[in-house]
Amino acid sequence: MLKEDFLLRMIQEVMKALTALLNKKGSKLEKQQELENFYSKYLNKDKDFFLTQSIEDIHVYLDQSKLQEKVVRIELLAEILYHDALLSSQIEEKRNLALKACYLFEELTRLDKTFSVERQLKTKQLMELANVHN
Repeated sequence: MLKEDFLLRMIQEVMKALTALLNKKGSKLEKQQELENFYSKYLNKDKDFFLTQSIEDIHVYLDQSKLQEKVVRIELLAEILYHDALLSSQIEEKRNLALKACYLFEELTRLDKTFSVERQLKTKQLMELANVHN
């Protein structure tokens, strides 16, 4: 139970920090640089790892955790990639980030079994960012 509480607090902390970052005054570049720290701080890998690896390789990396931790790590990475995609001004990078975040949000829906309107809206927004239409 303590571990569950810790993981839940961690997600809440990251979400609060991501929201504060997006609402913060400053240039997009400054925000992107600050966001890059989230990858290593919460996922122990730098942004380049997640940009250059295939979704399958990212999945292998995330699979190294127990299921409960894996779900949290998927959510953290999906949120960080989502916010990074919103900030990115490079078309290919934005598309790459959006596709990976979209996949992870869909994976989270399969694993979590909790319906989330917010997750669905983010997935739709990410598909639009990546120019992917159903």
